[in-house]
Formats: sequence, C-alpha cells, structure tokens
Amino acid sequence: MKHFINIEIQNLRTLRKIVLSILLLINFGLLGFFIYSMYDAYQDRNLLLGFLSHSLPSILYIQLALALLFAPLIWIINRRFRFILFEMNDLKEEYAMLYQDYCNSVPRMFSTLPQYLFSQKGLLVFNNLKRVTILPKSIESISIRRMDMGRFGKKCDVQILESNSRTTKMSFASIYPEEVEFLKQHIRLVNTRIAIYEEA
Repeated sequence: MKHFINIEIQNLRTLRKIVLSILLLINFGLLGFFIYSMYDAYQDRNLLLGFLSHSLPSILYIQLALALLFAPLIWIINRRFRFILFEMNDLKEEYAMLYQDYCNSVPRMFSTLPQYLFSQKGLLVFNNLKRVTILPKSIESISIRRMDMGRFGKKCDVQILESNSRTTKMSFASIYPEEVEFLKQHIRLVNTRIAIYEEA
C-alpha cells in the first residue's frame, strides 16, 4: 500500500511541476508578445536611442504587472499541493487503502488533487487557501445540494455541519460527482451517527 501512495505522491509532484510550468510559459509568452509589439513600434519610429534603453522600463513594468497576476496563483497552487502531499504521506495503512478505493471510484486519466481525504485525524478538506481538519466526533450532518443551472452549468454543493456550528463547504462541477457518492458511502466510517440530507 505504501508503494501506491508513493506513486501517487510522485504523480502529484509531476502534476505540480506541469501546472507551474504552464503558468510560467504563459507569463513569458505574454511578455514576449509585448516585447515583440514594442520592437515593431520601435522600428517604425526610427529612434536614436537603442531598443533596450528605450523599452526596458516598460518591459520591467509589464513583467511586474504579470508577476502580480501570476505570483498569487503560483503560491495558492503550491500551498494546496503541499498540504495534500504532506497528509497523503502521513496516511496510515487502512486510510491509504481507502484512498486507493477513492482513486479507483473517481474517473481520471492521471493523478488529481482530491478535495477531501479520509485520515486518522478525521476528514480533511482542502480549500485553495487552507486545510480544514474535521474531527470524527464533531461532524453532525452533511447536506448535499444538486443544481442544474441550464446554460450556466451544473453544480453539486456539499456542506458539512459540525457540533460547534462551523460549516465547511465543497463544490463540484457536476450534479452527481463520484467524489460525493464516495463521501456518502464512507463518511460513517468516520462517525456512525452522521445524518445525510439531499436536496434536489
């Protein structure tokens, strides 16, 4: 089972590299487009000042603007991957087997980031900016709401209510996602008294 988790972790690390590389390529592609446009305009103007001397401040300004756009995305993606990789590496044998069942029940061509993870710590929910640890005995109910919004798409919202009145939410981009079905089937392994409510 440790072998499966190690392969999954390696695949997720590869996925992280691919995603971050794509963002960097988009950044440098946009920067290259602006440099090409500036060079084209520079040639038409017949300026005595060299191209770099004339355009460098503008190039640096554009790169700063792109960095302000892409740096938060890179930070969020890297942080989410780090949370999940750490928790996956920490899974005990029975929860590693449960995660393998999860992977087999969710259609995928390559390893993907799970929105939640069953762990010896409880139910772990991974949002973009934080990791929520829901203790086993604190979960009171789960509410599932499925919505068909016509041309705006389909959506399934899951709300987890805890005994301290804290609510944790997850959203999926289909009405009947396999991730939610797996959660319904296995959530009582965490707490046998959890109530499950479904809204049409």
